Amino acid sequence: MEMNKKPLENGEESIAVTHAKAAALFLDLMPMCIMFNAMSAIGKVWLEAEASTKRSGPPI
Repeated sequence: MEMNKKPLENGEESIAVTHAKAAALFLDLMPMCIMFNAMSAIGKVWLEAEASTKRSGPPI
């Protein structure tokens, strides 16, 4: 299945396989990072708005 000319050492991967794995991992994790950042920003704004509406009286 490997297309390399030189035989690989035991446990060694071709660079193409390593790059494919890295790219797959990157593409898997990228949406999660974007979603987490978006949710975090929305949460901060939400909490700030909620806190500002519930304030009554002088700040402590």
